[in-house]
Amino acid sequence: MKFDLRPYDGAGCIRFGMSRAEVHEKLGSPERSWSMRSGNIAESWPDFVIRYDKSSQELIELEFTDTATVEYDGIDLFRNPDAFDKLVNNDGAALKGTGTIILLKLGISMGENLSDPSSSDRTVCLFSRGRWDNAISRLTPYQMGR
Repeated sequence: MKFDLRPYDGAGCIRFGMSRAEVHEKLGSPERSWSMRSGNIAESWPDFVIRYDKSSQELIELEFTDTATVEYDGIDLFRNPDAFDKLVNNDGAALKGTGTIILLKLGISMGENLSDPSSSDRTVCLFSRGRWDNAISRLTPYQMGR
């Protein structure tokens, strides 16, 4: 399945704010569902995980593994070796958390190892507006090559 990322809107046929029932109608039943430590709900399909807010039960985040075809602005995020640099440059104000680069302008987070095909932990997350607001004070500006 191919997913074109649309910042703060969604990917493919999935949009932020959808209920679990609406997502299931589009994608079928998930392989697995569980409650996260935060109380949010997560559901997984073969190439991605969807997270729902614990209160509203609405979709707030999509996390894709490198087995998915994921594109942003025509860039194949898992197969283009320059994807990481292009995303960071496009955002212009990347932030760094523990092992995660957050691109608030693009609504995307990813690991620093996105461009390393030998890594076993390459993921890209598309998040809803406000998702990182409570953590911004703990994030630091990200500088390429450090």
